[in-house]
Amino acid sequence: MRQGAGQEALASRLGDALPDALELHAPETVEGIEVSMTLRPRDGAALARCLAALNEHGAAALVRGGGSRIGAANLPARVDCLLATSLLDEIDTFDAEDGVVHVGGGTSLAALRRTVEPEGWEVPLDAWGPDATVGGVLSAAAFGPRLLGFGRPRDAVLGLEVALASGERTRCGGRVVKNVTGYDLAKLYTGACGTLGVIEGAWLRLRPAPEEKTCLAGWVESFDDAQPLGLDVSRRASVRCAAVVAPSVARRIGAWAEAPRGAHLLVVEVAGDRAVVAEDVDWLGDRLSLARPDGDALGRLAALEGGHGGGVRGRLSVLPSAVTRCARDLGDALLSFHPGTGMLYAGAIRSVAADSERDVSAHELAGAIEEVASESGASVVFDELPIAERRTRDVFGEPGPERRLMAALKERFDPRGVLNPGRFQGRL
Repeated sequence: MRQGAGQEALASRLGDALPDALELHAPETVEGIEVSMTLRPRDGAALARCLAALNEHGAAALVRGGGSRIGAANLPARVDCLLATSLLDEIDTFDAEDGVVHVGGGTSLAALRRTVEPEGWEVPLDAWGPDATVGGVLSAAAFGPRLLGFGRPRDAVLGLEVALASGERTRCGGRVVKNVTGYDLAKLYTGACGTLGVIEGAWLRLRPAPEEKTCLAGWVESFDDAQPLGLDVSRRASVRCAAVVAPSVARRIGAWAEAPRGAHLLVVEVAGDRAVVAEDVDWLGDRLSLARPDGDALGRLAALEGGHGGGVRGRLSVLPSAVTRCARDLGDALLSFHPGTGMLYAGAIRSVAADSERDVSAHELAGAIEEVASESGASVVFDELPIAERRTRDVFGEPGPERRLMAALKERFDPRGVLNPGRFQGRL
């Protein structure tokens, strides 16, 4: 879809005000819309000027970090330009004694990990994607297979600096927990899909790197055993991921032996003090025939659950007591589930569908996943859907009574619809 004829006129108006941030380029199709202008501010002050100028002209921006989660939201209602955070990538404070760090919103998770890991710390953000940025992960509230051990992204946030649509720069929280005035406001921005403000910088709480860390996997022959065993595994002190992978896609994680027919693959990561890890590995070995998969098995699991294959991927959240029923009802659509957190992943990445010789349209598959979620009392979010399907389906599900509150927040923070209009739940 070609965006409205106002881009050239807007570029002319913004050129004088934002000469260092404005980039004109060949048309690029983003989220089904053709865009030929990008604003790339170099610091927080420039970000504020960009937003103030867009607000003055009533123009809409699609905010983009690394682009790894660009399809995990509703389609934008309109896009006049891209607003890229790639230059807001400074790691300006790292306290290796206290385990806190302050980074720009455009900082890649990979760069942050390279900085803190040599000093004995790890970043408790686990979103999948090689180009994932801190601001993008927090805006999307994105997580990966280590949800059990890491918690949600908001749990790592001590404070945020946020630029509002008006160009006003604000901050909430701070460097240490006892000084986090406005901490709940940080939680509001985390998961708002960039519709309330652009994350300029963040104070994050790090975690001590574990003495020992390893990934193990083993086949569970009976589906009925998978959930209770996975739940028991999830309760072990050193376990921070316990995922049951469906037989149809288990080979993608790197199985090392012939699987019993219909068997599920239990993938476990243990990490912590060496003695505790050893005890839990022995406990696991008494219950399963275990092996250490080659390479980055958890990375492959994250890629499977994260999608990005041009197909359908739904993320369901349900009470742990209802996981077995929900997983069974999903049938061939099931990809994996995490007994300890109540998270299930369903759908079909293109190659998965081809492997199983199934030809199910995205519309039918998404509808079937929603039906199972409704019957199981689960919530469902589609982290991947074809653009054609996202034109008619809210990827966050049908909004409930909370939409009125969310609409009021959008009106308060961004009355002119400058930031990612239409991207959030209820197409706000």
